[in-house]
Amino acid sequence: MYITFPDFNEIDHRLLLEDICEWSHNLFLRFFQYLVDTAGHLGIACILYVLLNILLYILIIRWGVVSFNRNARNFKRVLFVIAHPDDECMFFGPTILNYTRKENCTVYLMCLSTGKSYGMGSVRKNELYKSCQVLGIPQNHIMVHNHTLLPDAMDVRWPIDVVAELISKNIDSLGITALITFDRYGVSNHYNHCSIYYGIASLIFNEKIPKDNCGVKRFQDVLFLT
Repeated sequence: MYITFPDFNEIDHRLLLEDICEWSHNLFLRFFQYLVDTAGHLGIACILYVLLNILLYILIIRWGVVSFNRNARNFKRVLFVIAHPDDECMFFGPTILNYTRKENCTVYLMCLSTGKSYGMGSVRKNELYKSCQVLGIPQNHIMVHNHTLLPDAMDVRWPIDVVAELISKNIDSLGITALITFDRYGVSNHYNHCSIYYGIASLIFNEKIPKDNCGVKRFQDVLFLT
């Protein structure tokens, strides 16, 4: 069986060129139509998105049909528990300001060390007082502990029972209704930060936090007892 091909010289080059041009033209038209259709759909989607946002703005802001309650009902006596001076502004600054600026809300701060890992305990303690003054926490609402078992060290896990006992005493004595501190990862994975979380968790587990005054809510990066 033999297959024969036409001689190249016998092909009508003009007709071949016309076929190629027609094919290219049709391909371009199809691609252009696809772009037009896509742009039209995107335009409609953008218009609908803008209209939806305008509608939500009218419903939420103007008419108040939808409301978001950002404040827990028990946030009247708030205790922030931190590990070292500078934690208050590094991790909790905006949250502290949110509550110190509220009416009928009393804010306390408990710092479980003086932050003397670099031999600057007294300096950092004074800086804490000045920082809290800016944040709106009175000096007599600040408790700074200097416990031998709670050193300022990245690689030291604080005894959970010691942490729990110190926090429990302040919850009882101050009538705290909201406790705010680190999550289990300590935000920065600092062992001292994590120890505070587990100390509070042990209080919850052992039912040493008053149920009548405190419910428990957990949010990412921050643990709330409200």
